Amino acid sequence: APLYRFAAAHLGMSFSRLSPFVAALPGFAVLAAAGLHAALARRGLGARGAVLALLPAAAALAAAAPGDVPLDGVAVALGVGAAAVTALAAFTGSRVVAVALLALLPFTHGQRMVLLRPRDEIRTTSPLVERIREELRPAGTRFAWVGPRPPALLSSNQEAVLGLRSIHTHDAFASRAFADWAESLHPVRPMLEARDGEDGAARYDRRFSRVGHESRLTDDVLATAAISVLLSTRPLAERVATPIGTVAGVHLSRPRVVGPIAAVVRGFERTAPGDVRVAPGDLLGDAARAGVTTEADAADHTRFALRDDDRPRLLFSSRSHHPRWTATAGDRPLETVRVNDLFLGVVVPAGVERVDLDFRPWVRFAWIPQAALVLSLVGAALLAPRSRRTRTSVPTGRSP
Repeated sequence: APLYRFAAAHLGMSFSRLSPFVAALPGFAVLAAAGLHAALARRGLGARGAVLALLPAAAALAAAAPGDVPLDGVAVALGVGAAAVTALAAFTGSRVVAVALLALLPFTHGQRMVLLRPRDEIRTTSPLVERIREELRPAGTRFAWVGPRPPALLSSNQEAVLGLRSIHTHDAFASRAFADWAESLHPVRPMLEARDGEDGAARYDRRFSRVGHESRLTDDVLATAAISVLLSTRPLAERVATPIGTVAGVHLSRPRVVGPIAAVVRGFERTAPGDVRVAPGDLLGDAARAGVTTEADAADHTRFALRDDDRPRLLFSSRSHHPRWTATAGDRPLETVRVNDLFLGVVVPAGVERVDLDFRPWVRFAWIPQAALVLSLVGAALLAPRSRRTRTSVPTGRSP
């Protein structure tokens, strides 16, 4: 545990939600694969393999002994079962048992992600959802949870299905800039030391599920985050937000400053190649809001219509900057920049009236290694019988 705390504080593991034992599993998996390969090759498990087989159990007991990492009964049962099947495969040399183990573990690990109910039986609305939709729909802005929140209520991995937007993330592989921004709103401490308090330090991972306290919603944050609804389980301070209703015990409030989802400003300062800075207050003016309208909006494509202008200006979009966002005006590429260290901006030349933003990540090529893996497995399956016949064939000639 002390080594893990040191790595979290000084080696960049600050947004990992893995406990020390779970983080050690990849290494144990490599050792187990080496031992299983030796056993299936009929070389025997041996004393060294037996010691390696005991290491994961010893690590689990060492992690649980101080009480830092609670034991999960289901995980323990699965681990014992997997160890038993692995031992059976190792000592019998059965490839059938080994393949069954490889098929069983991914199924049990991913079972919670399988949709076991018909889609039409799952409710995707409620009085709270409808009220939030009503408040967000005119401007396409976002909501945010403030302070303690009920578990599993409008979590960030559900809101997309419901057609809602928030500032929160669920296990996102976000940029360091977003991580720093989220931490400024919801300060975190190492998982093994976390205690829930007014500042909202609840857990230590990549999940940004709530703003710790309304005092952290400064005017600069609100001007750029496009938050128009605050959700809470208690009334918020009136100096920060105005109450607009209560639904099912959840308080809805309007922040004192509501920033735009997109705006156009003329005044911006280049601070570095690809970086600009704007005054958050410049985004709140009527001219900044009226200078742009959103014609189409999807997760990976947005089209903006701009008022004609004879001078260059900056199109501000309240979303995280990523180098794979590309901007075009027709067939003409435009420069994308990072605004105020986090947000996305486009430098728009004079005379441009339409801008398209497209997100083109490298992950779209992920099918290539997957297809290669499938072809490799098919090839191995086709060659295995021939290899077995070659090994077991008896020569017909006389031996020397």
